[in-house]
Amino acid sequence: ATTQLLLYISHSINTVLFPEISSASQSEAAEFTPRVCRNAFFICGATGLFLVLFGYHLIRFIYGPEFTLAYPVFLILLPGIMMDIIFRILRTYFKGTGRPFLVSKVLAIITSLNVLLNFILIPLWGILGAATSSLISYSLSASILLTLFCRENNVRLSEFLFLQRSDFAYYSALAGKIRKKAKMPSVNRDADIENT
Repeated sequence: ATTQLLLYISHSINTVLFPEISSASQSEAAEFTPRVCRNAFFICGATGLFLVLFGYHLIRFIYGPEFTLAYPVFLILLPGIMMDIIFRILRTYFKGTGRPFLVSKVLAIITSLNVLLNFILIPLWGILGAATSSLISYSLSASILLTLFCRENNVRLSEFLFLQRSDFAYYSALAGKIRKKAKMPSVNRDADIENT
């Protein structure tokens, strides 16, 4: 359930992202995609950090102490989920720019690898083996698409993973808009009181 929270965030981003990429030129999509990716990575990373710090207690509180063994599984899965967020955004980019077959080939390779790793790791480590298999598969699929994107568009890896100065300016402007909207109801109430 904790990892699903991150996937819900990723799914919401991709639902909005696909029509944007589909309607843009390839150069516009190539410029837009890293910005979306690093901001999604930041938001999900902050959420993931919160879950690392408090996930054990949340699992214990919501599901009971017998489910706390799920916490080590979550810790193994979390880096893989972060990589899967990158993969999902890049999958949207390649599909939106008319290359779904490329994504299908990567998925076929990764699915075959995941099945093989499950056969090897689950008998050895049980559920931790399944989580490790997912971690490797997610990381490799994201790495393949990330390498292809960076080579094709001459983009640095840091542009995908780390917030840029322009992002901080955007968040600052967004916070200003939120504060402005928050003040408007109180201003309207004061005006109504004066009119009465």
